[in-house]
Amino acid sequence: MPWPPKNIEALLHPIRRLKHRLGPLWWYSSLMFAVSRVGDVVGLYIGMFLVPAVLAPEKLGAVLPLVKFGLLVAVPLGVVARTAMKFISTLLVKEEHGKIKAILRDLAVLSCGVSVLIVLLMWLGWGFVERRLKVDDDRILWLLVATVVLTCWSPLAQSVSQGLKHFYRLILARMLGPIGRLVVAVLLLQQLQIVGYLLANLAVMGVTLLLLGEGLTRYFRRDVPTSDYRDLLPEMMRYAVPIGLMTFMISLQLTVEPWVVRHRLPALDSAGFYVAAMFGNIPLWVAPAMTPFLFPLVSERFERGESTRRLHLQAMLFAGIIGAAISVGLLLFGDRLLSLRDAWAQYREYAPYMWRIACVTTLDVLFSCHMIHESACRKFTFLRYLLPLILGEVALLYILMGWGALEGIVPSNAWQFVNSLFSLNLEFVINFMLGARLLMAVGVVLDLMRGRPTKPSFASA
Repeated sequence: MPWPPKNIEALLHPIRRLKHRLGPLWWYSSLMFAVSRVGDVVGLYIGMFLVPAVLAPEKLGAVLPLVKFGLLVAVPLGVVARTAMKFISTLLVKEEHGKIKAILRDLAVLSCGVSVLIVLLMWLGWGFVERRLKVDDDRILWLLVATVVLTCWSPLAQSVSQGLKHFYRLILARMLGPIGRLVVAVLLLQQLQIVGYLLANLAVMGVTLLLLGEGLTRYFRRDVPTSDYRDLLPEMMRYAVPIGLMTFMISLQLTVEPWVVRHRLPALDSAGFYVAAMFGNIPLWVAPAMTPFLFPLVSERFERGESTRRLHLQAMLFAGIIGAAISVGLLLFGDRLLSLRDAWAQYREYAPYMWRIACVTTLDVLFSCHMIHESACRKFTFLRYLLPLILGEVALLYILMGWGALEGIVPSNAWQFVNSLFSLNLEFVINFMLGARLLMAVGVVLDLMRGRPTKPSFASA
């Protein structure tokens, strides 16, 4: 006997009721959190099991700075993507699909041009990168170029999909991308080492682009007329400047920190930093489950003149509780954890750094939630403390970790004084990172205490 449609409705009713009770942020975040566990298990297996077992310590430490460098180079298109996401979200509220089509068309053209420029700059500057990250395989250059180009396009597709509220497609991409990464890693990592690792990263970005890009095709149909959006350009530029500063500063911080470790410290320390970071970065698993939905939902409420404070506080509280629990767990059981496998046991002396990196990562997630909320509401007062804190951190960290090279350049008394103050080792770097995040957290707390009203900067048409 066929199943009547009314029974299907009866089956779906509790699910729909749960969705209504949770609200859109926590419904989609719950789905993403569950699906993201697939990606986390894959990332855990590759990053903590395959990579340390296959790569020698002298090569292992190059993995993080290479990946982070790709993110820094991709900043220009990341800024464009974040700006587009905000205004596409606004245009969706107004149902101006013709302007959305025009923005997507221009984004595609701009992305092609920036990608070509990035390829040229990477080719010209590869010698600088190669010497400092201690890599000697020319194939890495071209794979890194491909990674950077896809790193440019992936956030573009993801940001536009967020702005268009293609939430289920984002969830599917989050599940299938890591599976492609795992297949490539298992097949190629042993034979090709870092080259295989980069190919695996390319696989996940390729799958994500295919899934998200296909969802944008309906905006390129002929029956959707193109509308001019030049009236929005002044507003878009005013929004893009602070977004650009924010994105560049965060990317610079996340790139310089592992770069300094790889460049200034012994190979074993950079390998130990990689292992400690793989466990310490576990709080980052929370962010991808929530942040894809936080921006468009906050932006939509803001443009309608509704309060966004509850979403803001819920997101930060959830991320903070999870991150704090993980940090405490690593503090208590980090050494025992590294003793479980031979590939990890050789890095047991780095176990005390895992909980500190987890604290750094937790504060990064909290600050990310804060920045996403504020930028969705067109508020950028956090730049007043973000810019000087990050610039000060990366400049001081780079200078101090290279202090030995300044002997004979800096006056002798000053050089001796600074040199006697610090033990310039991995512990110093990680403590420096944590100190910078704590100062940023103070700024966030002050922002929250102000309790500013939420009103859109222009009326919705």
